[in-house]
Amino acid sequence: MDHDARPLTDRLPHLTAFDGILGGGILIHASRPLPDATVDAMRACIEDMERTLSRFREDSLVTRMARATAGGTFTFPDWTLPLFAWIDELARLTDGRLDPCVGADLVRLGYGPAYDLGGNADSHRISWQADVHRDGTTLTTTRAVALDFGSCAKGYCVDLLMELLPPETDVVIDAGGDLRARLSDAPMSVALEDPHDFTQAIGVTRLQDGALCASAPSRRSWIDQAGRRAHHLLDAATGQPVQDVAATWVKVPAAVNEYPTMVADGLATALFTTRIGGADCLVLMEDGQAYRAGAFEVFTD
Repeated sequence: MDHDARPLTDRLPHLTAFDGILGGGILIHASRPLPDATVDAMRACIEDMERTLSRFREDSLVTRMARATAGGTFTFPDWTLPLFAWIDELARLTDGRLDPCVGADLVRLGYGPAYDLGGNADSHRISWQADVHRDGTTLTTTRAVALDFGSCAKGYCVDLLMELLPPETDVVIDAGGDLRARLSDAPMSVALEDPHDFTQAIGVTRLQDGALCASAPSRRSWIDQAGRRAHHLLDAATGQPVQDVAATWVKVPAAVNEYPTMVADGLATALFTTRIGGADCLVLMEDGQAYRAGAFEVFTD
């Protein structure tokens, strides 16, 4: 596959940065300067998503749900409908092993604010499929439910930002492990970071018009109160971090899905617990074994 080997800053010299949001930041590399109105609309989009879905913000709707010990009915913005529909599908594809209700488990493991989870004190494992009734964008619960949409909300935000960008502009949105590209001439090369050595890559792949999402515990891990290694990628069936997968990568072309980054982000997380058929992916195991599926290409240059 032909590609443009120039540094991204040469191909797309105009940079817009949103710092300290969505667990890190977002960089937008563009072929031309972005209009001020576009940047303002993007900033408002990010703020709306954080105010709605962030479990780290006191004023978010997700935080209100986590503190509603008797449950309740919570109406989310209309833009959450594709996100909730994809969460439904991910729960189905993984037989419930990917579930946004792991928010309580993440708090227990030491990752997140100290919610009062009084309604979760018994042995019942709360699940999206059994304990959250969804009617469109309205969620109804009967107890406190700590939701975490980290599996695909950042990817969805990237897709919403792409919709705000001028269509004639070549652009790459870099949100940490989530990339969305729209390049009119040739693909870019993307290094696949070695999760055990951040200065090295296990290979290179190409991206032109679509999304590439990576997931790994190596940059977000800690030692829990029991002295064990913990991270944010959990098996919802047990509430424990997955230990046998080192990293995953998934590509989704823009031509096959309206929200390719959301889909790739969710699949990259789901692959920690479940082998999903039809995904263009690369999975690296902790024992060094790897498998590649679909049209995911890996190059050595």
